[in-house]
Amino acid sequence: MKQSLMSNLRLVSRLYINGLTELLIPYNFTALQWALLRYVVENGESTYSDVATKWQMENPTITPVAHNLVKRQLIEIRTGVDKRQKIMVVTPLGQEQYDKIQYKIHPYLEEVFEGIDEQQQIALQEVLENMYKNMTRRG
Repeated sequence: MKQSLMSNLRLVSRLYINGLTELLIPYNFTALQWALLRYVVENGESTYSDVATKWQMENPTITPVAHNLVKRQLIEIRTGVDKRQKIMVVTPLGQEQYDKIQYKIHPYLEEVFEGIDEQQQIALQEVLENMYKNMTRRG
């Protein structure tokens, strides 16, 4: 049962990313670029380390994605207290682009969650958060 659940989770994730990627093409975004912009918009000022830790990635994976968003003037990079620390901040253009894309993604998410009521969504969120905690605790 548990392996089947994990296989289904992987399949749903892949299908979601494929659909999202298709929606992002007109905006010249990859799913990872969109995820980073979304992260900075929704979490406020963020360091590369914040994102890398949350996403279980290395900082060098985040760097080129952030640089692409900087080049497109969607985020700015500021230096932290430690000059090596890089802090990402959304720009007004980045916020505008986020809002525009979010508007297009909303119907897709409604389709994905069709027939799944709010209580089930909350339960799913709790399950996924617990799985995340269990897996990160493992190391």
